[in-house]
Amino acid sequence: MTERKNRSLIEMARCVLLDAGLSKRFWGEAVLTAAYLQNRLPNRSVECTPYEHFYGFKPAVNYLRVFGSKAYSLIPKERRRKLSQNALEGVLVGYGNTTKGYRLLDPKTARVWYSRSARIVESPQ
Repeated sequence: MTERKNRSLIEMARCVLLDAGLSKRFWGEAVLTAAYLQNRLPNRSVECTPYEHFYGFKPAVNYLRVFGSKAYSLIPKERRRKLSQNALEGVLVGYGNTTKGYRLLDPKTARVWYSRSARIVESPQ
């Protein structure tokens, strides 16, 4: 059963990477996001989500966005100057487990950061 779950996670991770057009070097982010999403998907065997089965209440899912979407993270006023840009551009690669917010990736530097004040742009394909 565990092997099947791992296979499902890897398949989902492969799909989201291909769909987002990201390289395989970001497979770790894709697997974390796949696990995060699968814990919030209904399960036939227990007739609820794994999250609900563990915590006893339904998870909020209204904040979920498409993996690989373009994102803009607001730079705090204290860290920017009058004429500098007010947002950093990144790519959505996941969600915070211990903090509310999105995990964003700078594709140029491969740096990942959390942002609670991100605007996600889901473009139709």
